[in-house]
Amino acid sequence: MTFRWLDRWGPLAGALGVMSFVIAILLYGNGPKDDDQKIVAYFAKDAHQTKYLVAFYFFFAAFLLMLVFLTALRALLIEAEGEPGRLTALAFAGGVASAVLLLAANAFFAAPAITAKDSDKFKLDPNTYRFINDTGYVFFITGVMAAVLMVAATSVIALKTGVFPRWFAWVGFLVGATFLVAFFFVPIFVLWGWILVASGYMLLSTRRTAPPAAQSAG
Repeated sequence: MTFRWLDRWGPLAGALGVMSFVIAILLYGNGPKDDDQKIVAYFAKDAHQTKYLVAFYFFFAAFLLMLVFLTALRALLIEAEGEPGRLTALAFAGGVASAVLLLAANAFFAAPAITAKDSDKFKLDPNTYRFINDTGYVFFITGVMAAVLMVAATSVIALKTGVFPRWFAWVGFLVGATFLVAFFFVPIFVLWGWILVASGYMLLSTRRTAPPAAQSAG
């Protein structure tokens, strides 16, 4: 296997994505209480607007990094599966769909704060906020559910080819099952946990298979 820069940075992108996502979630926090006056007062504060804006960028970075990770995962899977790589295509498509939907969710989550920061004339209606926030959460749930294709297809390829350990493949089916109840929110952390473990294994595998000159250069 030729040692390419993406062989290393792709898996690392997955790990960095985990860090970015955790920071984003901590910054977003629980948001305002479900009370009309508290919602309006919350987004009227410049500190809260800025916090949401920073969270938006970390969330955005997390799923861009996930896309970089997906390119490395796709390369690994297609090499193991061989052409035409239908299962690899399913895994890649599921991952991309998941990332795109979650990026859309992020836009909805941040929209009230960004609009309030952008215009002094903006008056936030509490029911409009509830609609936008819940719409974002629907995108969020759908994005996590879409990742079931990525995890399940990767598990099948792993069982057929040994590209990942068998235990990781079987755990992957359980992981994918949790995505179907993504409205509980916890499965998003399960998804990032799966990415983190996959990233670590891919990085270690790359180090083992890289030519000596490439390893010493890295």
